Amino acid sequence: AQARFPAFLDQALVENPTKAEYFLPEREEQLYAIIAYCKEHELTPVLITTPFSSYYNDPVPEDFLDRFYGTVNRIASDTNVNYYDYSHDERFSKNLTYFSDSDHLNAEGADYFMEILAEEVVELRPLMQN
Repeated sequence: AQARFPAFLDQALVENPTKAEYFLPEREEQLYAIIAYCKEHELTPVLITTPFSSYYNDPVPEDFLDRFYGTVNRIASDTNVNYYDYSHDERFSKNLTYFSDSDHLNAEGADYFMEILAEEVVELRPLMQN
């Protein structure tokens, strides 16, 4: 199964998660600004981390995850916005049929994820009712 994502495993997965640029202060400022804009315009923001395969998650260093989750949880708390984390969701992480590569859902995976979001993310329920 690893042969499915060799280029990604050789490049982005090993290199990108540890780059200092990921946590630039201006990125946090931009996220705070987007949340403020939503609230000012009576939109309900939510923070969601989409599903990743185990091939994406497994090599990511623990210190990166600690910093990432610390940052996202702090922003969610500061802004009183709910955070939904599907990055390690077992319904996806070991099921490669839902992915076009290690961190992007294909059409079937996206449809399934939307079903889950409609059921589990309470803020989205009014938008997804027909």
